[in-house]
Amino acid sequence: MTTHYTILTVQIRPEIQERISIGFALFDDNQVFFKYSKHKLSVAKSLLSVGAYKLLNDAIGNIESSVINQKSKEKEFELTNFGKKNKEIISVEYLNYLSRYNTNLLTFSSPKKIDVDANNETFILLFKKYVDDIAESKKIKYDNIIEVFKRENIVRLKRYYNIEKQLSSDDIKGLIAPVKIDMVGKNEDPVYVKSVNLNREVSQIKNDLAQLAFLYIAYAEQKVKAKAFVLSSEPFESKAISQHKIWNELRKNSQFEYVDASEAERVLEYAEDHGVHPLFPESTDDVPF
Repeated sequence: MTTHYTILTVQIRPEIQERISIGFALFDDNQVFFKYSKHKLSVAKSLLSVGAYKLLNDAIGNIESSVINQKSKEKEFELTNFGKKNKEIISVEYLNYLSRYNTNLLTFSSPKKIDVDANNETFILLFKKYVDDIAESKKIKYDNIIEVFKRENIVRLKRYYNIEKQLSSDDIKGLIAPVKIDMVGKNEDPVYVKSVNLNREVSQIKNDLAQLAFLYIAYAEQKVKAKAFVLSSEPFESKAISQHKIWNELRKNSQFEYVDASEAERVLEYAEDHGVHPLFPESTDDVPF
C-alpha cells in the first residue's frame, strides 16, 4: 500500500514568498492522519494582520472540520483518522492540484511518496520533524487559560457581559434547572458563553452539557435564537477516548459556536462587533477570581 505525505504552509510575507509549516497530513489508500500546530498558529498570529489571521484560522478550521466529519474508531488525540469512504478528501490527485494552483494564504505541498506505513507512530515522528517538535506535555492547563483570560480582560468583559452568573427560571422563562454561565449579555438576542473543562470525569462533563441543553431548550421554547459560545480545549493525552469523542462532537454541534480556550478573545471580538451589553445591571460589581 502506497503512503504519501503533504505539508501545510502559511504565507507570511508574500513579497518574498516566506512561509512557515503549520500542518501535516499522512495518508494511504485507506486512511488519513492530519494535525496542525497550535504553537505555529500562535506564531503566525503575531506575524499577520488581524484580517489575514482570521482568514487563516477559518481556513484551518474548515480543513479540520472536513477531517473530523468521519468519527474515528481508534484512540487518537490531535490526530484524526478518515474512514476509507472519505479518502478522496485528501488524495494525491487533489493535493497535486492544490499545490499547483493554490497561491493563497494557506497551501498544501505537492504530495510526496514515502516507504512507510501510515500509522500513529509514524505520523507523530514525521509531524515533529517537518512541523513542530514542542512536547505536548508543555500544554497550559485548561483552567489556567480561562482564569487568565478573565482576569486580564475583566474591565473589557464587563462592558459587554455579566460574569460568572447563575441563571434560573426567574431570569429565563422555562429554564428547568439553574445554570451557571461564564458570561451572559444581549443585543437583539441573548448572548452567552459557557466553558466546558474536558479534563474531568465524563459525569462532570455531562453535567455541563446538560446545562447547555437546558438553556437551548428554554430559549427555543420562547422562539428566541440566542447566540451561544462554548469555550473548551482538547483533553490531555492521559484522558480516555470518551473525552476526546465529546471534544470532537462539541466542535461539530450546530447549537453553539465552539471556541478553543486559546482563542477566547473571540467572544470579546464578537461582543465589540455586535453591540452586546450585560443582561443584568449588576455587571458593574466586582467579580472575584
